Amino acid sequence: MRLFKTDKIIVGKEDKTRAQVRAERLDTPSLYAWMDNCVMSLGASFDSWRYKDAPSDEVTSCIEAAHVVWSEIEKRKNERNT
Repeated sequence: MRLFKTDKIIVGKEDKTRAQVRAERLDTPSLYAWMDNCVMSLGASFDSWRYKDAPSDEVTSCIEAAHVVWSEIEKRKNERNT
């Protein structure tokens, strides 16, 4: 299951992935819900890869999605503390 597409797009003068743009548009409670989902999906996909010989691309997709969501959460937290 692809949570976020990670292909690059150009937004203004910045190169961003579709995932980054999507994360920026979400409200903070939704970001926390997505992070929960990313962590749970990562665990499930990792177990499937490790024990059931599932493809590794699902694990990679979950890691990339979690990174995007976590980066946005951290960014907002830092902006709030500034």
